[in-house]
Amino acid sequence: MTTSAKPLTVGIVVAMRQEFDAIRQVVMPDAPVEVHQYSQVAAARESGVGYVIIQSGVGTTNAAIGTCDLLHCYRPHWVLNLGTAALISDPDSSLSVADVLVGEHHCQWDLDLGGPITPEWGGKRSFVDVLQTNCLYPDAGLLQGALALSEPGNFRLAPAHFFTGNSFFVSDAQHNVLPATAAPVAVDMESFAVAQVCARKQVPFLCIRGITDTGTASANQDFYANVRAASRAAATVAQKLVQLLLPKEEQANAEIQH
Repeated sequence: MTTSAKPLTVGIVVAMRQEFDAIRQVVMPDAPVEVHQYSQVAAARESGVGYVIIQSGVGTTNAAIGTCDLLHCYRPHWVLNLGTAALISDPDSSLSVADVLVGEHHCQWDLDLGGPITPEWGGKRSFVDVLQTNCLYPDAGLLQGALALSEPGNFRLAPAHFFTGNSFFVSDAQHNVLPATAAPVAVDMESFAVAQVCARKQVPFLCIRGITDTGTASANQDFYANVRAASRAAATVAQKLVQLLLPKEEQANAEIQH
């Protein structure tokens, strides 16, 4: 006997209030905002899809806690980590501010296994081992769907390698820690933690972030100048991804209910 499938629910984790406000205005502008001790949350149904956006706060600890709360309270089918990132390397020199990066590879860049930071910190940290072994990957179907969006808007869309850390990324020394790849390289402070929680809970995950800066001395100023446009671009890609995959997801859910 077939029963009605559970409607698709998409969970969205963002870090900062500016990102939360911009993304909510794109995805579900009329959704009420609940303020909790730890964060903001907005939930609504749009075009047959349930969306829940949680503002976790900045950094890996906050992102992990926020993702756990999202999974526990709302049980989404997918988790999307939206927001912004710094573009550190662009081998093709084709990307600009407010273009969108989709994470195809996630590592934690500043996990310290080598003792206290000193002026010679690069030689005292086992960053090579961490970057090579402590890596996570997105859900293949979500990644393929996002990259199939050849014309997502007035911006470019590209796969990227993301490196997550709790340090603000502004120096050449930090840039030199990251390995060179053929793909664009970006840094953020949350995506690896969100990916790790989703991997442990077996929930499909994908990171979609707009570019605000290039991780240089002006990064803080550039972030605030570009956060709204970059966040809205990431939200637009997420919205189009859900629309693209919704029929397939509904069919899969219906088959599971047989």
